[in-house]
Amino acid sequence: MDEERKRQVNENVGKVFLDMAKLTFASFILGGILRGSVPQYVIIVTGGALTIGLLTLGLWFISKT
Repeated sequence: MDEERKRQVNENVGKVFLDMAKLTFASFILGGILRGSVPQYVIIVTGGALTIGLLTLGLWFISKT
């Protein structure tokens, strides 16, 4: 695989992780707060950790290019 193709793949994978981070934030944090069936601190900590992890992965993949 040539370098340009590798760069494009890494950038696209990074974008996917960033999109997953946005969706995780929306579903865990906002959905959990509105529903209220699980303790809010559990939802906020879990959603926050997943969002930060996915954001980090996404930015790492994009910066590798």
